[in-house]
Amino acid sequence: MNRVSIGILIFIVLSVSVVSAAECDDSQIIMRLSSNNNAHGSLWSGDYATKICYNSLFGINYSGPSPHDCSANTVITLSDITNAHASENSYSNPVCYGDLKCRVASQCSSSERIIGSISGTTNAHLAADGSYPSKICCSSALAVSVPTHAECTNNACIQVAGAGANQCTGNQECQGFHTSCQGNAGSKQCVVEQGPGTNACTFDSECNTGAHGVCSQESCSQVQGKGDDQCTSDDSCISGQHMECNSQNQCIVADGDGTNTCVSNAECGTDSWHTECINDACVIATGDGEKKCDLNQACTSNIISGIGKVYWTDLGGIKTSASNVNKTVMIVADTGFAANTPVDISIKEDDGIFGSDDIRSVQAYTNATGSAVYEWKVTDDDMTAADGVGEYLDGTAEFYFIASAGSASNQSGILTVEDIQGFDFNDIKAVISDPEHRGIYFTGLQVEFNESSSSSSHPITDYEWRIVEDDFSTTDQSFMYTFTTEGQKTITLKVADDQGHSRETQIAILVIGQPGILAYISEPFHHQIVHNKDLVVHYSANDSYVVNTNSAACPQVSCLAGNCPSKTGDYPSACSSPIDVSGTGKGFDDFTFNWSFDDNSRNNGKGNQFVSGFKQYPLSSLIYSDKLISLGLYYSKGLELNRITDRSFTLVGESQCIGGRTLVLIGDDGSELDRRSTLTSDACKGVDGIIGLDEQGRSDDCCPSAQICTTDGCIPQTVRQCNDYVNRSSCGSDIANVGNMEGGPEGKDPLWAQLGCGQSLNGLVKQCSCFWDDSKASCGLNATLTKPINQYGNVDAGICSAGSCLYTTNSQTQCTDGVLKTEVSALFSAGTCSESTSQQECESSGQTYDLPCGQSTIELPFFGMQEFTISLIAIFIVYFILKFLYKK
Repeated sequence: MNRVSIGILIFIVLSVSVVSAAECDDSQIIMRLSSNNNAHGSLWSGDYATKICYNSLFGINYSGPSPHDCSANTVITLSDITNAHASENSYSNPVCYGDLKCRVASQCSSSERIIGSISGTTNAHLAADGSYPSKICCSSALAVSVPTHAECTNNACIQVAGAGANQCTGNQECQGFHTSCQGNAGSKQCVVEQGPGTNACTFDSECNTGAHGVCSQESCSQVQGKGDDQCTSDDSCISGQHMECNSQNQCIVADGDGTNTCVSNAECGTDSWHTECINDACVIATGDGEKKCDLNQACTSNIISGIGKVYWTDLGGIKTSASNVNKTVMIVADTGFAANTPVDISIKEDDGIFGSDDIRSVQAYTNATGSAVYEWKVTDDDMTAADGVGEYLDGTAEFYFIASAGSASNQSGILTVEDIQGFDFNDIKAVISDPEHRGIYFTGLQVEFNESSSSSSHPITDYEWRIVEDDFSTTDQSFMYTFTTEGQKTITLKVADDQGHSRETQIAILVIGQPGILAYISEPFHHQIVHNKDLVVHYSANDSYVVNTNSAACPQVSCLAGNCPSKTGDYPSACSSPIDVSGTGKGFDDFTFNWSFDDNSRNNGKGNQFVSGFKQYPLSSLIYSDKLISLGLYYSKGLELNRITDRSFTLVGESQCIGGRTLVLIGDDGSELDRRSTLTSDACKGVDGIIGLDEQGRSDDCCPSAQICTTDGCIPQTVRQCNDYVNRSSCGSDIANVGNMEGGPEGKDPLWAQLGCGQSLNGLVKQCSCFWDDSKASCGLNATLTKPINQYGNVDAGICSAGSCLYTTNSQTQCTDGVLKTEVSALFSAGTCSESTSQQECESSGQTYDLPCGQSTIELPFFGMQEFTISLIAIFIVYFILKFLYKK
């Protein structure tokens, strides 16, 4: 293909994708994609740059209420709220919009618009156009009469929404070219040719629906749909070199394209280094020495016969060279083999001059990217097997592994394992076997309580049951209990092993003798750690229901609303078996949901669309289970029933930092993998391992409030104003009280008095607090003018949040004659409450202020065991000096 044709083809692609990349406000966004093709998807509220916009597709702004609420307007379903695969209807995260009626088909009708396409029926990638065979076809009653006309755009003849004269009927009338299918059978592509002619295609998929090679993570993968082949094998992708730190804290040359993460060993943790040929690779070795090589070619090859890098990681996927007995590590071998290729793993213990001990042999299989991964829990038996001649006198064992497949093999570095008991946080599981969650039970009957909890590390020794509404608790492992009162019963089980590690779980049942309601928040679940980089939480009450019963000896039970169970959990003596619940599957149309959140926002309404939703929080959790969602559930169709319930949970974002004292590693499924104290190690650097801001201006440093992360760990910080806090966690907790509403104005941020924080005006109060500004990666003073919001307001009020103004310090002079000149910028955030801070009021207050200075400052030293010991020693010294002087 000549350069002109390639350039024209790029224009065509741009013209096709201009709709998906169009700019539009939030009210018009249907969903977002990570790119125009071969993409992951997110809901409209995500942060992907590629937007699918209603007004760009249908030529008119959607003006209906709450366009993103779900009500028979599902476009597609996603496997998660972001970074998600797609399916037509099998996933639990629906993309909903306005009045759209959508389906997935190979062709769309003339009344439908193609808003994108998916690569398969499920677990599918998305495209912003119709390039995949399965097109997402949508129609809108609001836009059914919107006309279109043809215009020349980017040298292509395309249909533009709105009335107008047709300027063209084909591409050849714009710049004199047309499209045709070229190539051999099975590999045809839609290309643009110069000269007049009939357009034979718009997308490659109209020529054929094969696949093409795309480089992904140095592996050549086949992607559905035609396109230019970027590769034919993995060798086509590995085309460069970059520097990275290995498990021995050495900065080494790695094959393949990638970001240089180091230049010298000093950036990995070792100051003195030189280059050597080790295992046929040119690596940077620790210690003084003569440089012996520059590139791997000076030795031979870094990749040995198809098996490349082999290394250890923890469960969070972070490379490691140390662990403890009874903790799990991951063995990783990056290969050039196809998926499902068996790789033999031989784990050994290094005895130095005495050779090596065989510990165990296992087998792993390569995944789609060619990596073989095996989870190994280092047991006491493994340590015993390593305890032979020349073994670990210092209480450690040095393990390595050899990965091999066919004639290819490679050997890992050393994993040092201390003979100190470790713990895998997911080892212990709390499980309630009986009674059954959401079950229906009767008063006066004995109900059996059983558990089937487990732990693979240590025996479970302690049990604590609680029935919240009955104020009942017991430490028995199992027991019988008779309910004497009706209503919802919330049951919690906490189990602990002999090392004190514990887990909790929770269920709810309904005890009846008359009509009853069960209100239960199923998402997030009890004490869940929710991991979402955008701090978005999905909440749901779809386990809730209402049933009715009569007073017969063997009563009838019927479902009035909600997700009722099909049978009762037990039955009165007049019945011979559990009672069938009639009329199940009623749905939630007759429920009124009053959702409220701990930042005083709420979502209230009636019907199915309010049974679940998404809530975005401004701050991640500061301590475990500090986030709260409350639900007031009401049923009023012939009966008046109501119930209030709540759910506490933990929310972590990219920083995975809780309370500033603990770095928490979270799995892809949201489960907790490990915890690391920031007070006893360098874990305060966060997951990215960087102190302070990264290249994107973000920080995930993890320290307590009023402390900052350094190479020595967390150290005290002086706090006089919100701007002194250096990370999101310390800013949000504001332990120095310089921005919050506690106490009077004394000791507050210097802007406090200037902004009138805490003052009332016409029944409204100016609420102030320290708040993290993501755009500047700094802490500012946030002011909100609003009136108090009741926990449950009018059910028609919908979501209501107060507008606010965030003040951040740009520059500051020295304190001169009691005055500190401070340049302040103001960032307005619109709210939905009728009483709110106005944009004009906010933006006009961004200026230079003459603030009083010289006032007493707030010093927050961290008084730990070391400081305590030093203080005691000093007291004793003073005491003995005084005693000696007194004797004289």
